[in-house]
Amino acid sequence: QILKELGRGGMGAVYKVFDQHLKRTVAMKVIFEQYSERFSMELETMARLQHPNIIQLFEYGLSPQPFFIMEYIEGITLGEYCEKQKVCEAQLIDLFIQICEAMCEAHGQKILHRDLKPSNIMVCGGQIKVMDFGLAKEIGGEKLSRTGDIVGTPVYMAPEQLEGKASQQSDIYSIGATLYEVLTNRQLYQGASDLNIIIQIHEKNPIVPRDLNPDISPYLEAICLKCLMKKPEKRYRSAQALLREFKNLKNNRPIIAKKYTQLDRIKNLIVSHRKVFAVATTILALLVFFNLRLMIKEKQLRAKDTSLRKTLETLQNTVQEVDVSNKRLRKLNEAMMAFTRNIQQSRYNDLLLEKDLIKPLELVFAQSVYFQTAKEYEFLRGFILWQGGKNLEQALEDFSQVIKKDPQNYLALMNRGNLYKELKLYKKALADYNKALQVNPYGYRAYNNRAIVYRAWGQYQKAIDDFSRAISLNQRFAMAYNNRGLTFRDLQKYDLALADYNKAISLDPQYDHVYTNRGYLYCLQKNYNAALQDYKKAL
Repeated sequence: QILKELGRGGMGAVYKVFDQHLKRTVAMKVIFEQYSERFSMELETMARLQHPNIIQLFEYGLSPQPFFIMEYIEGITLGEYCEKQKVCEAQLIDLFIQICEAMCEAHGQKILHRDLKPSNIMVCGGQIKVMDFGLAKEIGGEKLSRTGDIVGTPVYMAPEQLEGKASQQSDIYSIGATLYEVLTNRQLYQGASDLNIIIQIHEKNPIVPRDLNPDISPYLEAICLKCLMKKPEKRYRSAQALLREFKNLKNNRPIIAKKYTQLDRIKNLIVSHRKVFAVATTILALLVFFNLRLMIKEKQLRAKDTSLRKTLETLQNTVQEVDVSNKRLRKLNEAMMAFTRNIQQSRYNDLLLEKDLIKPLELVFAQSVYFQTAKEYEFLRGFILWQGGKNLEQALEDFSQVIKKDPQNYLALMNRGNLYKELKLYKKALADYNKALQVNPYGYRAYNNRAIVYRAWGQYQKAIDDFSRAISLNQRFAMAYNNRGLTFRDLQKYDLALADYNKAISLDPQYDHVYTNRGYLYCLQKNYNAALQDYKKAL
């Protein structure tokens, strides 16, 4: 007798039913016919697994459609349980010990779960029950999915599992993702689509749990992060090893995982962004060098204070050193301005756009307001503070001061316009772009940026006219072709959009955003194979 539906997924539905012969409440899973092959594997898997922390199979049948009967769990999912019960650290460790014991049994039977997540783990009276072996796979067994299929829930899947190479370490990664979600009350990665999440899994490290919740134990955090290492060999080598780790933590014995320290944070940042740190280190080294020279001179002054003449001579030398230092700093400023100008003339301006990378430079120029020569560096400071994204008011003030002194400064007008555009102050951005074009009627980037403002306003024909003008001034300006293609796509002129995307790619085969945009256009046209090729190229 069917009492109610408990849930429904891609492969079938689960019902709460009452067995009128045995007088007991059980769960019945009904499988859709197209998944009959998976039905056989799930039955075989559950029949082999007999463990108190794994849901038990009672019986099965094929008529009127494939189904099987399993024990009914009067409980809630792991995520709901931890949220409602406000589980302490000791209780949480006990729950994950049970999860590991279930996985030890499964891996001992050569079975990978491949879909471990909070919603597939039930808690009843403090006891764990691991469910849903519908995506389980025998280690070294036959594949049920086609090449390229993603089997499982992406946010809980290890990088190698996304590539169809699941192993025991993949289930350990899923345990880590589940632990992360329970500890932080948020999923490991956030994204608007599965594709966005998959890109993050391959390219980004997760936010450290204690950054989201400082009350988390650093030892639980260490275990969690070791489970989530991108390379399988850096995770725990087996579920048995992870089980032993949790038991050691419970009994206050040493664990293998190392606590995440500030040194790890700095090391990861430096390894990820070597080039920018090289630039920042050079600037900081020069500033430190100048300060050290002044400190040394001051120390020498105190040590050589034997006579007024020697003191005056030393002071004069110090003044000369300061003058030399200022000249060097001016040269550095000029070099950086030239570097910035080159960035403005190129699409490859990502070098100074990442927020974490700009921090050392931002610190230096935030302090530069105390230098007597600060006004000499207003443009550079404005650019750095803008890219840092924190002191935008000072950045606007710096650009405005440069423009006030030199109303014909094309670069300052462009940068202030870009900042206004970023702040969605489109009228002010448009005014700056118009002034920049008065200064330099051949400024193809100004036409491109002004067109972006027109597109944001929905003035598509003006946008197309400006993009076309930018292209006429620089026929190798791939960015303008890409942006005009986006505008044509807004107008549903797909053939014109495709022609612009193709032109941009022919000019710059490494322009990843164009592949993404063209792939999306192919999706709109239901040309999915071509879309997939473009997305792969972008990746």
